[in-house]
Amino acid sequence: MGPCSMCWDGSSQIGLLHRLIPVLAILCGVLAPSGASATLQRTLALVKPDAVLSGHAANIKVDIEAAGFRIISERELRLSPEFVKRFYAEHAGRHFFEGLVDFMSSGQTLALVLERHDAVAAWRAMMGPTDSAAARGTFPDSMRAKYGTDGRRNAVHGSESVDRAREEIRMVFEEFTEESINGQITNVLVGTSALAAAIYGLRIMMLSWPVWDKVGLKQRPSYTKVA
Repeated sequence: MGPCSMCWDGSSQIGLLHRLIPVLAILCGVLAPSGASATLQRTLALVKPDAVLSGHAANIKVDIEAAGFRIISERELRLSPEFVKRFYAEHAGRHFFEGLVDFMSSGQTLALVLERHDAVAAWRAMMGPTDSAAARGTFPDSMRAKYGTDGRRNAVHGSESVDRAREEIRMVFEEFTEESINGQITNVLVGTSALAAAIYGLRIMMLSWPVWDKVGLKQRPSYTKVA
């Protein structure tokens, strides 16, 4: 009986398999579910004029990064009254609105785009209650307790929802379109998983590449044709 054409011969089939392993690893890294990474978000943080004037901006940034946020972009600017009215339009007509407009346009503001898992909720929790005086009694480690003064001069602002974060980021950072906000996050997720898989695949490739046989660094199992 002649040799079986479908049996392993130790050359072509195994060589092909060795080269497919890294490709499959990379594909698995790109296509696999991202799990917890799916909640990666971006939100807007504003360091308000009172905190900037008091010299707290640098410490606030340190606290933000220590809490696991990544600062994607930052910009120091002075908001115009017209911009503040548009930004806080939902509060128009309320008793504090004019005072809020005057305060937010009174000096420099530091705007930050923050990224982290569940960034919107995490940053709002980190800010603490709206009234800084009350926050010092209930949440003494919050940003408003540490750096704010009262209910208006409360050091920081944060987007209240994921949708609102997209709107506010686009208002302050005109270069961020909705597509770029979502797209950059997606690229981070896919890029990270693909990179890890590629490194694994490269390791497999290096261990299985035929050249190592020639220099005696590894031994490949021998296969014979079956009669």
